[in-house]
Amino acid sequence: MLVVVPNVVKANWAHEVSLWTPNRSVTVIHGDGEEIDGFADIVVVNYEVLDRHVGWLGNHGFRGMVVDEAHFIKNKSSQRSQHVLELSQRIRTRIARPLLMALTGTPLINDIEDFRAIWQFLGWIDDHKPLAELMNKLEDTGLMPGSRGSTPTRDVP
Repeated sequence: MLVVVPNVVKANWAHEVSLWTPNRSVTVIHGDGEEIDGFADIVVVNYEVLDRHVGWLGNHGFRGMVVDEAHFIKNKSSQRSQHVLELSQRIRTRIARPLLMALTGTPLINDIEDFRAIWQFLGWIDDHKPLAELMNKLEDTGLMPGSRGSTPTRDVP
């Protein structure tokens, strides 16, 4: 699993991984990455050095990805967001149902654009429209996303 985090919590993530998943190995990428364990189960990297490692990380064979402080990727045109989206796409092309998590405790501005990169990371949308899995889940709820208050479809004339 790949975990992308802000630099200030990188060591904390490694510590928590070792506490909560003691049978899994964890490594942290610092700077040039020369001291990482390439066989570790969980690789933690911070946003600031992600650009240096995006190439080999995309080929590493991860089966899942966590993005901590996901509001950091709300600007789809930023290099940071593009790298995160590229890595999640590469994981999804290899793994049928990868574990993808976007974590944030920071409220986003009430602008739909702030959510697009996160939804794309999760594989719910592409650049133009919702993808089949999201549409199927919405249909299963009986709700119409365009309706005020997501009114159940049976109540819509």
